This record gives sequence, C-alpha cells and structure tokens, in this order.
Amino acid sequence: MQRKTLTRAISALLCLAGASVTTGALGEAAQQGFYGVIKAGAYYINNPLTVGPGQAKKGDGAARLMPQVGYRRNTDSIEVDVSYAMDAVRYSSTDGLNSVQHKILGRALWKALPDWLSVEAKASRVQQAADPLGASNLNGLLGDNNRVDVDSASFGPRLRHEFGNTLLQGRYTLTRTRYGTRGQLVNGFVRDANDQDGYLSWGTDKDEGRFGWQVDAKHQRTTYGTNAFQPFQYDRVGVNVSVPVGSRWSVIASGGKESDVAKSSSKGGLDSTVWEGGVRWSGPQNLTHFEAAYGKRYFGNSFRAAFARQAKFLTLSASYSEEPTTETSRLTRAVPTFDVGTDSPINAPFLLKEAEFTAMLTGSRSVLEVQAYHRQRHFGAAALRGDDLRRGLTGRFTRHLSSRMDFSFDGSWEQVRIDGRGGYKQAEGGLELSREIGANTDIIFGVRRWERGGASPFKVVAGYVQVAKKF
Repeated sequence: MQRKTLTRAISALLCLAGASVTTGALGEAAQQGFYGVIKAGAYYINNPLTVGPGQAKKGDGAARLMPQVGYRRNTDSIEVDVSYAMDAVRYSSTDGLNSVQHKILGRALWKALPDWLSVEAKASRVQQAADPLGASNLNGLLGDNNRVDVDSASFGPRLRHEFGNTLLQGRYTLTRTRYGTRGQLVNGFVRDANDQDGYLSWGTDKDEGRFGWQVDAKHQRTTYGTNAFQPFQYDRVGVNVSVPVGSRWSVIASGGKESDVAKSSSKGGLDSTVWEGGVRWSGPQNLTHFEAAYGKRYFGNSFRAAFARQAKFLTLSASYSEEPTTETSRLTRAVPTFDVGTDSPINAPFLLKEAEFTAMLTGSRSVLEVQAYHRQRHFGAAALRGDDLRRGLTGRFTRHLSSRMDFSFDGSWEQVRIDGRGGYKQAEGGLELSREIGANTDIIFGVRRWERGGASPFKVVAGYVQVAKKF
C-alpha cells in the first residue's frame, strides 16, 4: 500500500503546475493549418517527496519544457487534427523524480456521403518515463526502468439520415488499446484489449407536443490479449415511446431485452427483461430540458436523470446514469484525455454509476466553471479487488484584467475509497497571472499547492515563472 500510495503521489507531482501548454493569454490554438506553442518554466518546490518520516523538508529547483505542435484542417468533406506534445521536467538535485512525457494525438473524419455516411478514425500514443536521466529511482523503490506506454487506435463508420420526420442513426467503432509498462508507474491488472461498440436506432426525434417512438439496439464486446481474462459482451434491444401530456410534458416508457451480466459477463445475448417509465419536460424556446426515469435492469432497480439549462450568461447540466462497461472501453471513449498514471484499468466488467453536475457562468471579462462528480464502480464477485468510489469537485475562474493581462484560479478536491484497501483525500489549487510581453508571447507567474491524506500524506507548494511563445 505504501509503495502504491507513493507512486500515485509521484505521478501527481510529475504534473508540477498542471497547466496545459495552451493556457494563459495566448489561449488555445484554434486556427487552421500548422500551429504550435513552446512553453518553458523555472520552478521552486518546497518538498519534492524525497524526505523520510521525521526529516526536515528540503526545497529544490526544477526546469520544465513543454512544446506542442499540430496541424488542423476542416473542409466540407474532411476534418483532420494531429498534434504532438512533450512535457519534460528536470530537478536540480533531487534524484528519482525527473520525468518526460510524450503525447501524440490524431483524429480524422471523412464525410463520405453527405446526409448519410461518415467515417471517423482516431489514434493516440502516450509515453511517460520517470527519472529517465538517472538510475537510482529513490534508492530503487520504483526500479531502474519506469516507463508506461499506451497506444490506442479506433476506426468506424457513422450513419445518419432523415426520412421525413424520422431519424436513422448508428455507429460502429473498433478500438485497439495496448498497454506497455516497465517498473511500477502503473499498478493494477492491465492487458492489451480490443473493444467493439455498435449502436443503431430509428424513430422520431424528441420534440415535445407529439407522439414519439424509437427502436434501438446496442452491442459491446471487449476481448483481451491473454487467455487469463474472459471477454466481456453486452447486448440490448428495445422500444421507446413518448406520449405528450400538455404542451411541455411527456410520459416516456421503454421495454426490451438485455444481457444479464451478473450471471455471465462473456456470453452476451438477450436473457434479461428491461423496462422503465418516466417523464420529460422542455421549457420555453427549448432552453431547458429535464428527463427522469425509473425501471428494472438485470442488476435490479435502475434510475437515470438528466437536466440542462442554457441562458445568456449561465449554462447548467446535471445527469445520473447506470450502465455496465469495462475500464478499457471507458478509457478509449475518453481519448485523448485519459490518465494512465493513476488507478490503472482492471480487466473486469463493472456497473458504472455516475453522477455529474457542471455550471458555467460567463461575463464580459470573466468565466467561472464548476464541476462536481460521483463515480462508483461495482465489480461483483469476479473482481480482483473491491468496488471503488471517487467523488470530487473542480473549479476554474478566469478574469481578463486588461487586453494584455489575464488572471486565473483553479482548484480541485477529491475523495477516493476502495473496499478493503481504505482510501485517501487530496486537494490541489493554484493561481496564475499571465501578461503579454510581445507578439504572441506571454510571461506567466504562478503558485500551486498539493495536499494528500491517507497512509502516506504529503503537502507540496511550488512557485514558478514561465514564458510561452505561440506560432
């Protein structure tokens, strides 16, 4: 437990200031064609996590280099976006925490038949190496070679066509994910995996004030590059109807068949009945939507809900859902944002119960974003570890002080609990002041703080100055 906790702490510290290479007054590179940002910074860290219990903290300096280059092209028939980013950190005297991360991302969308068919392909490669310039690695705690490579590629068609007042839409995606690890940067039971995800539906849209119907089918299958893990397969077919009650309310109901994952997570099929009933409401001008339903699934009682509100300055959304899936499938759908360094995937299916709330308040010179989340993974009796819970709160505030100066504050709090293994709480926050000092050039001053409880608690504060150049 101590080794895994320290590994997670080091993984968090490797992010240092946590800011992406496109933050600051330069903003995100959104233009078409070739683009790039080079950011370099100097840091002072008051506690690089190398002191033992009872020892006095010792500070250290670090240098960080973060270049990013890419190409973006959008036309009526094709969309292409390819980028490469590096994040390299070198400490002055602390051994074992130097790190280099490479990230290559690519996406292409071909609109093969307008109003009918498009084809999308994605690919990513993430490589992170700890202490690539030294061999001691905290007196051998992490091993001489600490590297994690994650390659992911997906390909599949997208179908969408309107027949009068009905809509036919579908998708099929085949994803291949490869995990390569050396050392202890990734903990867990990970294997290469192939993931298939298919969906097909036909019916009316969800406009209020009229009778609506829809038939749909879903198929998901995950196989692993070893015989030690059984494949996962889930199938579902159903019929959905909505009956208007008044001008804005509708009663919704659905029924069908699905796989009983609790009995067998590998055979798929349609051996369990599923049904639900609920309500849907749409506000004036369709600026507000609410939907909630209760029913029965293979795992018992089921509930889902969604709410969205968009006004001139305020955007709100909230949702709750319960769906069976695998960690490999969840991560590949999150490409390119998934983090492979913390709580790595486990090759076992689980029931994901997920609740999210987001709010964005936009003013003439300020933006405030807040998100709260609650995620539970229920693995069942076949899991190699207990169920886990992750809940947290993140927020970011930005303010344009002038045409050349920006101020931002962000913070996060998270609680993690794993049955049979305990848990921990962690918090992070930072301030940044960015000023334009030349054509497409910023200087950024910041301070950041991390804190974690649990078996191996720590507190870290870092101050930094960065220069970013956009081209």
